[in-house]
Amino acid sequence: MSEHRVRVKVRRQDGPSDIKTRRWEVFEVPRWSRMTVLDALIGIREDPRTVDGRGVSPVVWDCSCGEGRCGACAVLINGRAGLSCEVLVDEVSPKGQVVVVEPLTKFAVVRDLVVDRSKVFGDLLRLMGWVGVDVCRDTGEGLVEGDEDQAVRSELSQCVMCGCCLEVCPNVNDSSEYVGAAVINRVRYLGLYPGIDGLSGERLDGLMGRGGVVDCGKAQVCADVCPKGVPLVESIGQMSRATTRRMMGWLMG
Repeated sequence: MSEHRVRVKVRRQDGPSDIKTRRWEVFEVPRWSRMTVLDALIGIREDPRTVDGRGVSPVVWDCSCGEGRCGACAVLINGRAGLSCEVLVDEVSPKGQVVVVEPLTKFAVVRDLVVDRSKVFGDLLRLMGWVGVDVCRDTGEGLVEGDEDQAVRSELSQCVMCGCCLEVCPNVNDSSEYVGAAVINRVRYLGLYPGIDGLSGERLDGLMGRGGVVDCGKAQVCADVCPKGVPLVESIGQMSRATTRRMMGWLMG
């Protein structure tokens, strides 16, 4: 293999229930400086031939923005979860090694590298992970906050719901309803808007229910893999304390 080319080994599957079609295929595409894994997948799509010359169907992968803002392109790259649009080929193949790309394992495969993330969005729906529409009405002067609060909220808002934190979490599995760090972080983020929509209490109630913050095993690997550097462990800790205070309020009230 030329130093100006890179080999990419892709885990493929033809459909959601086509486990028998699960297979590896190896491709080779031109390589350049600052090339991302997403660039390599685009190269495969433009010329879908394996290294042994077989013409195959183009690899199917998910992507929207291509700049690390949508989270759709999350995959396993050499066994580590990450955004294919941000991971550089030079970082994962410094000496010409094969780049191995697989779909995330904590979600059902739709086809090839595309997975079904509906669990994440279902949990967001259940925990009211949005700002209520009533905030559109005229409520007088806007909220005033300091630079420190703005900095915290900005850091939390970087989460793109890619699912990388769920991929590495040992408590996210087929026998658990645990919502995972991203959803808990979202509840914390919305709770930092004091009184903006009146749903903060209901969100905490949700986190005290099935699959909530108590199901976190405190492995703390979620923050290590987050491609946006969101302080997920801190968010889980903050929400754990908040739900405890709410429960104590019930007991004492």
